[in-house]
Amino acid sequence: MFLWAASALADPTADWRALYEARFVEIADGTPGNAVLIYQATLLDHDPAEPLFSTTAFWLGRAQLALGLIPEAQASLRAAAAEPGPRGDRRAIHQLDAGVRDSASALLEELALDAALVSSLPVSWDFAVPGFPAVRGWRGDGQDGLAIEPVDDQPALRWTASLDQGEPARLTLRFGPGTSLRQLGLRARADEAGLALRMVVVDEWGDPWSSLPIPLSGGAWTAVTVSVRDLQPRSSASGPRQVGRVVDLRLEVTPTGGADGPGSGTLFLDDVTAS
Repeated sequence: MFLWAASALADPTADWRALYEARFVEIADGTPGNAVLIYQATLLDHDPAEPLFSTTAFWLGRAQLALGLIPEAQASLRAAAAEPGPRGDRRAIHQLDAGVRDSASALLEELALDAALVSSLPVSWDFAVPGFPAVRGWRGDGQDGLAIEPVDDQPALRWTASLDQGEPARLTLRFGPGTSLRQLGLRARADEAGLALRMVVVDEWGDPWSSLPIPLSGGAWTAVTVSVRDLQPRSSASGPRQVGRVVDLRLEVTPTGGADGPGSGTLFLDDVTAS
């Protein structure tokens, strides 16, 4: 079976057959190890410009996760999430499934968050040393960036955020099961007017709760303190009408009416405290 999969690499139809065979083995037999071998055989001698590369790499990453092969899974998912390059082969349209890339990127974000759990409270970050465990959102054009830079002779987190995506740019902190987040405090500063910061939490029920947008002054620090109990449920909230234990806390940046339009914005964060 595995030799057949490896020998048919030049045939897109055979590639589809190999992919479905691997999915059948993984689901019906419950043997991700065998599925990994088929996925890997299907990817032999293929590059990201060829049909089914992203889809196969995604399912390979999922199977590797089931085996506990975290670094290998991350490598496969990064390959699946990569933007496709130009290609002349029209059959490669199969590789252009944005949903596969989105799913791979979202799974990479989940893995990064699980690896950076905040395990105890209270905790604070002043950026004098590296170690802020926030994870950037998976959507965007890849231009979002984080760096520690001096502002007024004090270190701060510089966040360059894409503003023209379907979802707000975000940084996420994930809290472990032994924590009970009640409040977040920080200082924020935008390079120029037209940006707002919003705090969104996702509780143990999977429901999102949000603060109102907090406008940021251009070139001046704004002190922000948000209590979890003051957050409002979003329309999709379906659980109890009281916030449960906070699992994820997202800082979202959005343009306000004063912004010039799509593009990117830069803001700085300092003295972040979760309690």
